[in-house]
Amino acid sequence: MLTLMFVDYSVEPYYYERGVDLYENGQNYAMASMLHMAGPVLLGEAKFAALDFLFIPFIRINQRQMGITS
Repeated sequence: MLTLMFVDYSVEPYYYERGVDLYENGQNYAMASMLHMAGPVLLGEAKFAALDFLFIPFIRINQRQMGITS
């Protein structure tokens, strides 16, 4: 789920600005699945875990700014 949120918040805007709808046909899910499986191999377990660890505060700050509480 966290990898999907990473794709939604960090990757999707890049593609959107270039005219690509990452949500069409579930491409966001496909990319998140690929990243979830290949990320630890490509980045190493520790760096991929650090990416998750550092992304969580970003999500919390973003949700607070939008008035979303959980």
